[in-house]
Amino acid sequence: MHLSLCVIQTSLVLLVLRKQLVGFGFKVLATGGTYEFIKAAGIECERVNKVTEGRPNIVDRLKNGEVHLIINTTEGKQAQQDSFSIRRSALQAKVYNTTTLNGADAVCQAFAIQLPMDVYRLQDLQTVG
Repeated sequence: MHLSLCVIQTSLVLLVLRKQLVGFGFKVLATGGTYEFIKAAGIECERVNKVTEGRPNIVDRLKNGEVHLIINTTEGKQAQQDSFSIRRSALQAKVYNTTTLNGADAVCQAFAIQLPMDVYRLQDLQTVG
C-alpha cells in the first residue's frame, strides 16, 4: 500500500502519525520539505513531485492506482490550488483523502482496531430486544 503525504506542516504529531501508518504497512510518499523532514526523522519515504513541479506528480500516481490514502494539509494559496486537483483525482479514484491532522489521527485509530474486514449489512447488525 502507498500513503501519499503532500503535507506542508511538519510537527511531532505528523511524525507520530506517519510512524503508525508505516507500522500498518503503508509506504510513505511526500513532497519537497516534508520529504526532507520525514527522512531526517528516520522514517523511510519516497519523494514525489507536487502538482506544479512537473511529471510524474502526485495526481499522476493517484490516477495510476499507486496511492491508497491521502493526508493533505495545505498552507498558502498555491498549495490550496494544488489541493483541489489532488482531492478531485482522489474522489475519481475512490481514494480516501483527509485534509486535517485530526482526520489522519482518526484513520490511525481505525486501523489500530483489529476487527475482521468482513462486510455486513446494517440490518444484520441491528439487534431487536
